[in-house]
Amino acid sequence: MQVNFYILSPQHQLMTFVCQLVQTILKKSSSNVLIFADSTELTMLDDRLWTMDPTAFIAHEIYQTDTTNRHTPPVLISDRQDFANQFDGILINLTAKALLHSNFEKLLEIIDPNPAKIEQGRQKYRQYQQYTQQINQQNSVNTTLTHITLQTFHIR
Repeated sequence: MQVNFYILSPQHQLMTFVCQLVQTILKKSSSNVLIFADSTELTMLDDRLWTMDPTAFIAHEIYQTDTTNRHTPPVLISDRQDFANQFDGILINLTAKALLHSNFEKLLEIIDPNPAKIEQGRQKYRQYQQYTQQINQQNSVNTTLTHITLQTFHIR
């Protein structure tokens, strides 16, 4: 499992960066993508994914209920933590919550450049660090657990 932190510079807008990141993921990976956001951001995110480019859009759906009996689009957006914890693809977390004990393949934490969001990002990083140490200690005893890596990228 891998956790990447993307720390945006002031000239990068959060929603624009998220849309660009989703496009890149879809080009390079066959994994499904879940964008986990606060309920106040869902509509804005939904609009941006449909209208981010005048000649293109990112097919997606707001997750409401279990979609196991029908076709699932490559990108889902949701504010439901229970669904985020069960998701096994690439997860983009836009909330203030660290997503520990989740099944994701890769977690991308996007940190907006305002002071409050940067502090939330620091707190989440510390939580993942502590969780990583616990998992890595357990790994020395139980080799069936996965290794967790943390990486940080500054987007300028």
